[in-house]
Amino acid sequence: MRKISIVPLWMHVYSCICIILSFQSLSAQSYIYQNFTVEDGLSSSIVFDIYQDIDGKMWFATQNGISSYDGFEFDNFSQNDTLNNSIILDFFPQKDGTLWFWLMNKRKIVFYEPVEKRFTEYPFNDILHEALGESNVIESIYVEDNKTLRIGATHINSEIIIDAQGTLVKTYDQNEHFQPFTVAEKIHDNRCHFFFVSDTTNVKRNQSFVSGLSNELKAIRFQESTIFIQFDSVRYTERIASEINQRKMDVIGLNNLNDHYTVNTRKNGAYLFNQNHMIIDSFLQGYSVTNVFIDHFGGYWFSTLHSGVFQIQNPSIKLLDIPNSESVKDVVGGDSSMYILTKNGSVYNYHQDKLIATGEELGLDGQIVYHTESKQKCTFHSSGKIYIGQSEPFYTSFVSYLSNEFMDGQIISAMNNFINLNEKRQVYSLPQRIKAVSIFRDTMYIGLNNGMYIQSHDSVSKLSDHFFTFDHSITDMSRLENDLFCYSTIQSGIWIDHHGKKWNIKKEDGLFSNHINTIFLEDKNTIWVGSNHGVNRIQFQEDGTYQIIGISKADGLSSNQIKNIFCKDSLVWINTNHGLHFLAQDQLNLFDNRQSYLRLSGIELGDQWISEEEGISIPSKSDIRFHISEIYFGKNPLLFRYRLKEQHHSWQYTTDRYIDYSNLSPGYYTLEIQSCVRKDHCNSEVLAFPFKVPTVFYKRSWFIGIIGALIILLAYLFFRWNVLKYNQDVARELMRIALKKLKRKENMITFKENGREIKIKSDDILYISASGNYLDIFTRAQKITVRHKIGEFIDSMPDPMEYVRIHRSYIVRIDQISTKAKSFVKISDIKLPVSRSYQKELSKIQF
Repeated sequence: MRKISIVPLWMHVYSCICIILSFQSLSAQSYIYQNFTVEDGLSSSIVFDIYQDIDGKMWFATQNGISSYDGFEFDNFSQNDTLNNSIILDFFPQKDGTLWFWLMNKRKIVFYEPVEKRFTEYPFNDILHEALGESNVIESIYVEDNKTLRIGATHINSEIIIDAQGTLVKTYDQNEHFQPFTVAEKIHDNRCHFFFVSDTTNVKRNQSFVSGLSNELKAIRFQESTIFIQFDSVRYTERIASEINQRKMDVIGLNNLNDHYTVNTRKNGAYLFNQNHMIIDSFLQGYSVTNVFIDHFGGYWFSTLHSGVFQIQNPSIKLLDIPNSESVKDVVGGDSSMYILTKNGSVYNYHQDKLIATGEELGLDGQIVYHTESKQKCTFHSSGKIYIGQSEPFYTSFVSYLSNEFMDGQIISAMNNFINLNEKRQVYSLPQRIKAVSIFRDTMYIGLNNGMYIQSHDSVSKLSDHFFTFDHSITDMSRLENDLFCYSTIQSGIWIDHHGKKWNIKKEDGLFSNHINTIFLEDKNTIWVGSNHGVNRIQFQEDGTYQIIGISKADGLSSNQIKNIFCKDSLVWINTNHGLHFLAQDQLNLFDNRQSYLRLSGIELGDQWISEEEGISIPSKSDIRFHISEIYFGKNPLLFRYRLKEQHHSWQYTTDRYIDYSNLSPGYYTLEIQSCVRKDHCNSEVLAFPFKVPTVFYKRSWFIGIIGALIILLAYLFFRWNVLKYNQDVARELMRIALKKLKRKENMITFKENGREIKIKSDDILYISASGNYLDIFTRAQKITVRHKIGEFIDSMPDPMEYVRIHRSYIVRIDQISTKAKSFVKISDIKLPVSRSYQKELSKIQF
């Protein structure tokens, strides 16, 4: 939808000339840079080199030591005793993962061991210093498998070799100190090359000197060839020399970027050359670029003199440079041309990779559209006047909306009225301001703040189709012939009529948001959706299903607030409140293909850190925290989703860099973690960490078995002791008490009364009274009468040792006796008789 305010601005509008545009190569463009300086944590804004280590961290060699960056924060080593106030020009990574570098002002070598995470001085720095001298600058460090060190430096005619025992194996002839000299190439596959160069620029590999050159020399290997640059001259191809001389480049260095390479200059940025040694792109014009690096995600990094580090998160996304930094209001086009309208009313067309001003000034309320039926014509709107390919107004009215369709007449609206510019030019009134209008299958649909309306004959009424019946505001509307009709809403996503089948696609189906700002129909099966959370592309498949992918600020856009979208020649143009972006459509899913550095950085158990080895055991009922790390250099915070595989099927999400669990039940678990830029966009790699929570020792079978055996043994010993020394009845009573203490399980007994089953706890029974074949069971809360013989009652109980018979009609529970005498007992102040024949049995009871 295209909305404009009603502002009377009278001006002359020139005729519209539609120019056929080409999207071959784009020069009026720039990248989205993020700049890191000392204010962001970098140790110095003078940066000489960049490197990414085996853990994914970015390293920066600066004038004040070393900084590393993990996407969250900088870690500076300038205060390290070894690196304090050190000037470091280059990194020299080795195949074992160690990172070597030379402290230029201290004239010594230091290396970093990533596993131990420590810096160590080279033990034979004194020998190296004596061999190197005071003026030479190390250009290359290579460590062989046997720990032999090979050094290449400026102004020496050989290499310096020191073996693992510190013996100086080879050095240069100091009598030929300044002529000639050697450069050893620094490349990131940990191999060193030496080159021989004569005055005729012949290049030979594995030679250890350079002839006829006495100034600083830079060299790289590029596709089995060698490129040498000496200040402002190039010693390899005339084409490169011509480009450099023509642009007056003051060359600082070179970088090999696989199929391309860069020439880094002072104050003119970096130039990207292709395989044919032609410039195809440039970066950071006006800055002095010292080095260029591509990270694991395909992002570009640039180190500079005085300006810190720059990063392009997603080089496939570019910005179109608009003169005077004007904000783009709309992008429209037909079969072969594209127009750009700025917020101030200026009109540009993009033609043969150049942005050309048309001279049209439409004012703040201007609008430009292409006719659907006649795409070689364009319509301008300005100050309430409509111009269709001519200088004189086609129609004059106070216009708030102008449709981009031309079927049975152009449709315009003024506040809550709309006019179909057909033969009748009839005016229709609606209850609210018109947001969008479209004609689909001979029916005119009108979108308002309270839903959808249709024009039928000479009247307008609210749509009664059950599919469209809702009260959400319409934000945009479009159709593609009679095959595809789509409109967007606030709170309800988008609604689609696709080849007669109707769809309502929302956030839960894969859209970034249900509040949609704009839609664009690329073809009969492709819909682009813009919201305040990014851009989605919906593609319908032949089987009638659809797939949704998207791109947002997390993927490299400068903003998530999408104004409008336009597609042309496999490019998608995305207009945001921070500029007009464009990128190839096949670059929408870069995050899935990146290398992942997701790791468990530590496990915290209470106040202790434990090993991260697989299969660790974690005590039950403990608080455990898994610390996680991932290298990610995007603008948005990285999401982590996680679950315990054995317990949860759904994922939980967090932006924290740790995951907490507590009071886990005993068992085997697998913690699964993924990193995501959004909930719907996660890296395919899953980090799986197995661990176990063992059963507490007192619940394990071996412990229970031992305790059981001890109880049996003690019971037997007590039994034997009482038989031999005292009384068998005393042993029985002691066994009863011991078993009661050890056996904590509640004993339940079930009785039948009047056709129903009653379950009570044995502990709740006070006493039992017999009356013929019936028993009255008295508990703390009730009396239960059951048919049962008193003589069989004790044997039927789960804990028979807890009961004693005191009378032919009474049985009591021993632990309920409060008073015991020779002829009676008391239970809860109830006095029960003890017959003579049961007095002996009662006397044995201990309570």
